[in-house]
Amino acid sequence: MYSERFKVYKEEVVAAFLKKSDQANESWLVDLNRRKIRDYCVERIERGVEPGDRRAVSDYLKMKSDDHDYLNAINATDADYFQGLFQFLKDPSKNPASTAVEMLSWLIDFPYRPFSMYLESGNTQGIVIDEKIIPDEQKKGDENISNTNIEQPVKDPPSVLVNQGQENPPSTPFDTGTDGRSPAHGKTMDKRWVIAIVVLFLICAIYWLLPKHNECMYWSSDHYVATSCNIPKSDTPLIKFDEEKLQGFRRIEKVDTLTTYSVNKLWWVRVGDSIEVYTAGGRHPLYADKKLKLVTDYVVNVCRNRRNKYK
Repeated sequence: MYSERFKVYKEEVVAAFLKKSDQANESWLVDLNRRKIRDYCVERIERGVEPGDRRAVSDYLKMKSDDHDYLNAINATDADYFQGLFQFLKDPSKNPASTAVEMLSWLIDFPYRPFSMYLESGNTQGIVIDEKIIPDEQKKGDENISNTNIEQPVKDPPSVLVNQGQENPPSTPFDTGTDGRSPAHGKTMDKRWVIAIVVLFLICAIYWLLPKHNECMYWSSDHYVATSCNIPKSDTPLIKFDEEKLQGFRRIEKVDTLTTYSVNKLWWVRVGDSIEVYTAGGRHPLYADKKLKLVTDYVVNVCRNRRNKYK
């Protein structure tokens, strides 16, 4: 079941999708079908998946948390896999799984994605008090009450009624300054923020003081795996831990699926009679003397010819 805030998020994502559809500036939106949705997903993945979009793509493709080979994952699907998303786009009034909404926000490049970023951007309608959405009309009424209280000084601090049905409604003290501004303008700092900052500082200090157990990594089939430098590997060399390589350096198993969108976006190298393709540049993970090069049209054609040869 959607929360009230996620409903608003979904409505704005749908509105952005409908606007793109009306403009018809992108070919996949013209005469939309499941195949076009899948092909466009492949195109977007080949361009690269930004860190903020990884959760949306991996959740929709039902990938493991430590798997970042999105191209391999989507190559394992067919057009029927996108039937649910297609039905949602044909009838946006439906409420599909939240993963479909997040996938749509990524496909249309919705600027305030994912949902967590949408909340941080402040684009939700109304404000939240005790986990309830307060409409704009009520917010205006609260502002009028606040202004009235400021114009008429009282001995005791006034209170704001959150739930009018309570016999003894809780009160929130206001500390108005000489300019009559409320704490909402940053006049005082909530103690909870101070506690949170202290706790965060302690966590960071403990993290840096504790011994690091994953200071090295090794190549395993098509990706790097973090490990301790104290555990030797007889079949593959250990290298210094690199977070960027661990998360973003992958070997693409099915090179015969390359398209023209792969040109200048992926890297390749010849090993014996084989062509190996990777998601990032640098050196071969096992043969340091081999430097990876950007994929060209020629490489794509060679890979396609090999696919046709073995059909």
